Amino acid sequence: MTIKQKKIIAIIGAQGLVGSELTKVINAKTNLTCVEVVRGDNFAVKLQNVDYVIHAANSPKRYEAELNQQMDYEESVVKTAKLIDACKGAGARLLLISSISARTQLNTVYGRHRHACELMVLQAGCVVVRLGYMFSKQKIYGALSNIVNNEDVFLDPTSEYSYSDVSWNANKIVELLLTEGRGVVELGANGSITLQVIADLTSSTSVFKSDTIDIQIAQCDIKDRPKIQEFQDYLIGISANDKEIISKG
Repeated sequence: MTIKQKKIIAIIGAQGLVGSELTKVINAKTNLTCVEVVRGDNFAVKLQNVDYVIHAANSPKRYEAELNQQMDYEESVVKTAKLIDACKGAGARLLLISSISARTQLNTVYGRHRHACELMVLQAGCVVVRLGYMFSKQKIYGALSNIVNNEDVFLDPTSEYSYSDVSWNANKIVELLLTEGRGVVELGANGSITLQVIADLTSSTSVFKSDTIDIQIAQCDIKDRPKIQEFQDYLIGISANDKEIISKG
């Protein structure tokens, strides 16, 4: 199969948690070619001859969005609008990686900006994939990182999530892109887990210092989605040495 016969997929944010996993998935397929796009690259140049574009560069920093609303607006809404125009110019189909917060946190700057991005992409006739919290053997983030490292957590312990493996998410995103679906799809595990249970399973000494309850449970009906037990097994298997390794990932 020649390069021209392969479908070419550009990954915006190719060095991020999701973007780097997407790159691995695409590079492992003989019928696909990956174009990595990182901060500072010219969209119009990088998207030449591309068939599909996955926008995985929206910042996941919820609290920074509240502190600097204009910066978050420019990084999310403005850049997404520019990318939509670039995709139209290149004749490429766009898939936006969004967040469950676009449904559950419309009372926050972060949620409203992600929702605005979704509306623009949907109006362009493309697909939106909302992700919840994910886990990886190479890197942890957010409240999970705080708990694993016995740090204070500024959320209520009853906050609940449908954690799923980032590699499963990446494979499913590529699958959804190639089937050229439309609308909004949410990805996440079958089942959910609270921060308190995570703390118990990791024998964490973290102190929960907020009554803010965050619920990020995917409305996902995909038949092969992983069960939340996979995440629980992952937590149980984290040794003291593993904690140090993945926290530095």
